[in-house]
Amino acid sequence: MTARVLIVDPVVTTRIVLKVKLAAAYYQVDHAATMAEALEKVSDWTPDIVLCEVDLPDGSARELCAALAPRGIPTVALMSDPEDTSRAGQLAVGLDDVISRPYNDAILQARLRRLLRNAALREELQIHAETSAALGFAEAPTAFAGRARIGIVGADGRTGIEWKSTLSDVVPHTLSVHAPGDVAAALSAPKAPNVLIVGLTGQNARQRLDLIAALRARETAQDLTVLAVTQAEDVELAVLALDSGAGDVTSCGFAPLEIAERVDRLLQRQARDKRMRLSVKAGLQAAVTDPLTGLFNRRYALPYLDRLVAGAALSGRPVAIMVLDLDHFKAINDRHGHQIGDRVLREFSDRLTGCLRGNDLCARIGGEEFLIALPDTSLARAKEIANRVCRTTRTEPFADDVIAGGIAVSVSVGLTLHTGAAPRLTGPGIPPGTPSEITAANLVQRADAALYSAKQGGRDKVHVSRAA
Repeated sequence: MTARVLIVDPVVTTRIVLKVKLAAAYYQVDHAATMAEALEKVSDWTPDIVLCEVDLPDGSARELCAALAPRGIPTVALMSDPEDTSRAGQLAVGLDDVISRPYNDAILQARLRRLLRNAALREELQIHAETSAALGFAEAPTAFAGRARIGIVGADGRTGIEWKSTLSDVVPHTLSVHAPGDVAAALSAPKAPNVLIVGLTGQNARQRLDLIAALRARETAQDLTVLAVTQAEDVELAVLALDSGAGDVTSCGFAPLEIAERVDRLLQRQARDKRMRLSVKAGLQAAVTDPLTGLFNRRYALPYLDRLVAGAALSGRPVAIMVLDLDHFKAINDRHGHQIGDRVLREFSDRLTGCLRGNDLCARIGGEEFLIALPDTSLARAKEIANRVCRTTRTEPFADDVIAGGIAVSVSVGLTLHTGAAPRLTGPGIPPGTPSEITAANLVQRADAALYSAKQGGRDKVHVSRAA
């Protein structure tokens, strides 16, 4: 589906010319002459972008932008004044971008593509963030909005120093000058730049354009935003910069006030996107984590175990599976209350993870039931770990800082081993050598059956399942 653009301009010829140009580029275009007409059209036909003349008969681009902000529709100001202060002023009052006349078709199209990409990313992140919130997951911490770090790569070393000196009067952030070859090291440093201003002027412009493209592919540059600076006549460079991943472009050379405003807009967008990414990450983490113990939950553990078993079948390396259950846990809840019972579960989880390696899976899969998967582990080693868990549980009382003498707790463990090779089926009508299918569910069932035997055998012990 092509993007929708609404043109708002009191001059009919301007509307028609822009509509023809955008329609030729496969945009769906509608137009309005006033702010009131624009708002009426928006209510029936939601545009993806609004191009609006700075001054309207019944309002302004700034007022229209404010009215559309709750709907997340980017608004671009169209203006005749090419002065740096005028463009900076429009950006300062909240416009998403400013385009000066005469319009260059290529620059106009490139700026629209950038705004559409940003809007699509924001919408996707917003959907994920709202879904996380709707499911009741913890809200992510607010992104820090303080003094930022701005790196400058000028056309040459001298230009970079001059730009830093000029910008220091209008940019309230920490400024640093870098050579193109030093940028990678700067991004790997603890205090890496948040925004990189790159000058696409002079004989090395193409080299710096390649730098922008390379930065977008670097994992360490994920949180970096690039502002490219081009001259008015370098239309192709400006377009290539936007399409290569630059967050924004000033296409009228080094204009300090405009650069300051565009840097602030980039930082605001960066903070918003980072906040939503953290919200999504927090939601995903909450979706697979048990909120009481901090261990993985069943939703994560069983699919992980499926992949682990499939990998073992390919590598031939063994996987040990344990199902654990705290003994007489209901009696703890009945005698001391659920708050103390929760305390016991948290303490047990800490002791449990203390017995395991970093690559072992540990999950809470029920009330007082836990699952452990030990990749590349022999049966003897798995039994040693299981016995250590039993010993660690029984030897020290739980909740001894709130219950006099603490609470004695023990755990029963069912253990099974997947050797990595499927056993062969035998019987009438079965071809010799036919392998049986071993699944994670089979292994958990076997470990669960072993756990039942451990309970029946007196509890506080490890029972090993025999392979079928």
